[in-house]
Amino acid sequence: MSIYCSIARLAAVCWIISTASLFAAQNALIVIGTTGTSSIGNDLSGVAQTIHDGLVQRGFSPDSIEILGTSSSGGKVTRDAVQASLKKRETLAATDEFWLVLLGFSGRTGDGERAFQVSGPRLTAPDLKSALNSIPAQQFVLIGTSDSGGFVPILLQANHSVLAATREEGEIDLPRFPEFWAAALKENPKAGWKEIAARAAVLTDQAYANDNLAEGEHARLGDPATGKILEAPFGVDSTAQAAEKPQSDGSMALINASDIKVDIRKPNAEWEKQEATPETKKLIADARAVPNPDGFSSLLLEQRLGYSVGEDRSAEDFVMQRVYIEKEDGVERWANFTFPQDPPAVTTKLEAARIIQPDGSSTVFNPAKMPPATSVSSEMGTALTTVFMPDAHAGCLIEIAYRTRHLLDASLPEFTEELPVQVDIPALHTELQLQVPAQNQLHFKLRNNDQKPTDVTANGIRTISWKLDNLPAFEALPYDPPARDFVVALDISSLKSWDDFAIWYRRLARGSDIQDATVKAKADELAEGAKTRLDKIRRAYEFVSALRYVAIEFGVNGIRPRTPAVVLQNRYGDCKDKANLFIALLTNMGIDGQFVLLNRFSSTDIDFPSWQFNHAIAFVPKTPDAGQPDDLWLDTTDSTAPFPTLSPGDIGRNALVFDKDSAKFLAVTAPGKEVTEVKEDWKFQAIDGLTYRGTLQKSWSGLAEYDMRSAIRGRSPRQRDFILQTELTRQLPNADFTKLDLTPADDLSIPMRLDSEVNVPAFPLPSPRAGIDVASYFAAPERNRPLLINNGQKLHLSQTVETAFLHDGPHPVVHPGPPFDQTVAGIHATIKLEQTAGGGWNRTAELTVDQPEVAAADYAAVRKMLRDWTDQLSR
Repeated sequence: MSIYCSIARLAAVCWIISTASLFAAQNALIVIGTTGTSSIGNDLSGVAQTIHDGLVQRGFSPDSIEILGTSSSGGKVTRDAVQASLKKRETLAATDEFWLVLLGFSGRTGDGERAFQVSGPRLTAPDLKSALNSIPAQQFVLIGTSDSGGFVPILLQANHSVLAATREEGEIDLPRFPEFWAAALKENPKAGWKEIAARAAVLTDQAYANDNLAEGEHARLGDPATGKILEAPFGVDSTAQAAEKPQSDGSMALINASDIKVDIRKPNAEWEKQEATPETKKLIADARAVPNPDGFSSLLLEQRLGYSVGEDRSAEDFVMQRVYIEKEDGVERWANFTFPQDPPAVTTKLEAARIIQPDGSSTVFNPAKMPPATSVSSEMGTALTTVFMPDAHAGCLIEIAYRTRHLLDASLPEFTEELPVQVDIPALHTELQLQVPAQNQLHFKLRNNDQKPTDVTANGIRTISWKLDNLPAFEALPYDPPARDFVVALDISSLKSWDDFAIWYRRLARGSDIQDATVKAKADELAEGAKTRLDKIRRAYEFVSALRYVAIEFGVNGIRPRTPAVVLQNRYGDCKDKANLFIALLTNMGIDGQFVLLNRFSSTDIDFPSWQFNHAIAFVPKTPDAGQPDDLWLDTTDSTAPFPTLSPGDIGRNALVFDKDSAKFLAVTAPGKEVTEVKEDWKFQAIDGLTYRGTLQKSWSGLAEYDMRSAIRGRSPRQRDFILQTELTRQLPNADFTKLDLTPADDLSIPMRLDSEVNVPAFPLPSPRAGIDVASYFAAPERNRPLLINNGQKLHLSQTVETAFLHDGPHPVVHPGPPFDQTVAGIHATIKLEQTAGGGWNRTAELTVDQPEVAAADYAAVRKMLRDWTDQLSR
């Protein structure tokens, strides 16, 4: 389209909407009256929010739009409250624009006057006329209520355009027109008043036709230019308008599920059976014909994913999926759907749900029968609704489509979102669409996919679309690096830079570092008698680590730490609470501790500023002159990591470190030269030709010690011994391990060590398999992605076996062979076996992993080396 044509179209729009002058103020009031039931109230709250978003996209300032009647605005509305709100609009100028929307029910007073139902005395049409006549602005009024047509002749005048959801008489049910008027506004926010009304009338007609219902409402428009009351389409030539409008101008609504032809014939039934049609027979035949060479239990034949963001950063996402169930074990994954449903903050609307049976017959869900939400879940943080698909089995096709609206969380002034695209089964065709206001500087990134989108801006809306064919399943495997580095997803953020992110987070966390005398007193108590800086840090660390981990993360508490005094008083907290207390204790000891955000067990894209964090720890910069030669990263979340060992999932992550006035990314490293280490020292004596007795001394450090403490912490003595004996007999089958002496798991100041007696009726050459079995990492013959050993921390395994013979009988013959000494891709393995002067044997085996991430190209070579090493140890 040429620049000239663009300007011409813009001029035409401005002519149609005479009040859209750049110099005119725009103002709106949306009122929800009494509704009778909470479900109707929730539905109308959703309609009001859609209207709000459409007006913002039209150019209204969010501050100029008032909503009365929702729970967030004070609940029930009175006649006085509406009149008071209208009176505030009397300051608008004649060139300004005022929109009024009434939602709910209307009726008649005892005197026969039209009246809007509110709490207490009703708001009559004469009341409304008097209030509107005192407002000089050009006015656009929607009476979106039952029995609303009678308002039109009363309110209509030269500067009042009045639209009613029903005709003047006889239509007393709650109308659906306002919902579709809101959708039409959101679909094309810059359209004229008549065009929006005409489009809403078309959508209303279609809805009644699709539901096989007689239409019980007929909208009426009072036209101030002619003084006439018009029926739909209100003088709008929709055919000519459609022909004039290019199909690619980007002004379409969010992608939808229009080809899921759900025809509700029994409006009172939740599910209804329907006979096969040519359409359903073709769908099931096409699904059966799709190749499935890898034998997946189900295939995602098609998915449409849409996401729209309003000017106020409220959002709506749309999901449509068409899944073919190949095998019975795919039913559980795809036959139950759970949706967030916590209005007005989160509202999910089911648009379509259908199961097509192998014979083409179908079971159709009535979206109007969506069950109520359950109670709030402590994990999800919101109430939920679940829809169970009946009679789903292998050979079925499941179709579902739904929208979820999220109101802006006022506690989070910036907007970030991460939308999954790739799933755990193959997706043959994916359509992805993002809609944002053209002037809103939102950033986006399709992660782990190079497909270029189409990008169109029209009518103030920017629409970015992708079409992705044959997305493979993402099948998580053991020892994977973070999935975020591989899975296709759409990232959205309103944050322009990490500096902006740091400012945002500091603002949210302001005041959370306030301390009191109790914190200082605890710091003094912990520091008393400590001789070194490291000893002070260790004491504070062990105290905070021992506090209970409890996460209560609703609202801003999911991001903002609680104050140190509160955590100290409660004796519990989540990761950020405990890190905050730990840093406060260090500060009172004169030690600089810094707050850290990271994505534990995952990753952070440092080139895309957004909320990508799920964990908080502390950073203590090195001060060699004060006796701390290395940087310390300290995670006080749980009580099983001894000082200064880091918990699993932290090492190697890009962490955002908050200093006094700045924030920067640093890579989390293990303290000093620390590696995960497992040491074993076996000593055997052959009493006779059949019996060997001996001892085992074993120690753990790093992540191996963390895992061992986690495994036995809180166990009874017999449970603890069983766990240890199970691990040890994997190394030396048929052996008896007795007198197990293990250091206490709850004392972090004592390194983990095991002393045990061993009796075994065979020549003892134990394998190094307990604790960390590196060979098991390489069970598969090949791998198409990197492999992460020991969660990314360096590793050292060492084992010595000494055997002495105390009898004169024949001794086992051992052929030492050449020493084993190989290095592949940063992994070094050795075996040394030698005979002693007394006829015994000593064997030393070591495995050193200096490069914990094994590239896919090195996988086969490392696998062969480790198998050779293991085989030689087993001889």
